[in-house]
Amino acid sequence: MMRNRLIWLLLAMFAGGSIANAQVKKDDLQPLPEKKKLKVIVGPGQKEPDPIAVAPPFCQTQASICNEVASIVRSDLTLSLFFKVLAPKTYLAKMSRETLARTVWKDWFNTGAVYLIKARVSGNSRSIKLEFRLYNVTDKKTYTLRTQDQSGLSHGTPLRMGVHKFVNEVIKITTGTAGIFGSKIAYSSKTGRETSGIFVIGIDGKGGYGIAGGTINMLPAWLGGNLLYTSFKDGTPQIFLGKKRISRDAGHYYKANASKDGTIAVTVNKGGQSDIYIMKDGRLIKNLTKHSADDLSPSWEPNGKRIAFVSNRSGGP
Repeated sequence: MMRNRLIWLLLAMFAGGSIANAQVKKDDLQPLPEKKKLKVIVGPGQKEPDPIAVAPPFCQTQASICNEVASIVRSDLTLSLFFKVLAPKTYLAKMSRETLARTVWKDWFNTGAVYLIKARVSGNSRSIKLEFRLYNVTDKKTYTLRTQDQSGLSHGTPLRMGVHKFVNEVIKITTGTAGIFGSKIAYSSKTGRETSGIFVIGIDGKGGYGIAGGTINMLPAWLGGNLLYTSFKDGTPQIFLGKKRISRDAGHYYKANASKDGTIAVTVNKGGQSDIYIMKDGRLIKNLTKHSADDLSPSWEPNGKRIAFVSNRSGGP
């Protein structure tokens, strides 16, 4: 939640301080005075990444599966930016002296690890069992994680998701904020000289697939498990939800965005000037901005009460 609020505040800052309320009056949409404008400083965290060791799994199945499990854990921890994953060649511990439950603390402490992850992988490619353990080497402490034991996972996406769930819990128990591995990113990418498509990919760079193509498609945004996006499929920019067009008039539509309760805010250009509207069942029911300037790129506040947006009413976007 804190991370979502920070993102929303940043959007408000880049919008020149313009913030719209779903119940606003026109006077409420003026930029904040200079002395009251938001100032958000974003920089490196004060805390250095914690050194963490990922021990070679105790392997009771195909070696390739065990290696894949260890690789996913290391990749997720590295991408999280919360940890410095120590190279296995630096480990002083001998796995012949270790078990899933028994840990020679001084060997891992001398490696420089603050945290240690062990795993046992068993079963076959159709039914894999994962047993993870997380240790605090400094405090000689063993954590109990909700997702540390999983079974019945088939090779492929289910296995990857199982490992992601464990890493998310590792991040939560060590930082207080749950990890986001297993979630997806939606994006637009050129597919030809005059075409672009909408694509989805896992946050770890795996499992990519296409949603829309064949024309210009852009500006995706999530609505539950579906995607809102702008498409020129029907000749002019219109809003689609998945494969279905939901905008119903001749306006030019750019960048729809949905709140958590599904309320859609959308940029509509009518007669060469853009405003932000609320859309319901494909119809425009309220103009939120009503300004001679161009207002666009709405983004909901986490609680769904206000919208940050970009405007050129101050002379520039």
